[in-house]
Amino acid sequence: MLYKPGCTGRAAPAVASARARIALFLAVVLSVAALLVVAGVVVLFALGRDEPAPNVADLKVVRRDLSDDANAFEHFQGAAKEMYWPDEREDDTERLGKMLGGEPEWDRELAVEFLEVNERMFEMLDKGLALEACQVAHIECIQARLGMEDGSCRRCQDNPHCR
Repeated sequence: MLYKPGCTGRAAPAVASARARIALFLAVVLSVAALLVVAGVVVLFALGRDEPAPNVADLKVVRRDLSDDANAFEHFQGAAKEMYWPDEREDDTERLGKMLGGEPEWDRELAVEFLEVNERMFEMLDKGLALEACQVAHIECIQARLGMEDGSCRRCQDNPHCR
């Protein structure tokens, strides 16, 4: 390599300033792109907001103070306990199930027997259907209701209605 006078081995100032301008340009372009992305996200969140929750105060469950006679649930529960189903005669059970399921061939004697034996049940159903309110009995503790009182439920320990 030959020595050239005035050569310092550094790049010319015009080349250095071109690199600086390119780096500055890239920094500005990337900054603007990042700012546009952030602005786009903010706009999406602002436009995508959900509407306010509806007023559901009228849907609040309110227990009414009903006597057993005014509560249709008590009549329906009693009717379910009164219902006779011929379990001991398997062929009658199967025929009755088919008849109630829409089987075109009816056993008139079995149907009459079912209606006569269950007369009290149908009366209870009619009474329940005539009432305007049907409310399930209040349950203090599900464990007590299911007969699983083992003393582990704090509510059962403190509440005499659970026992």
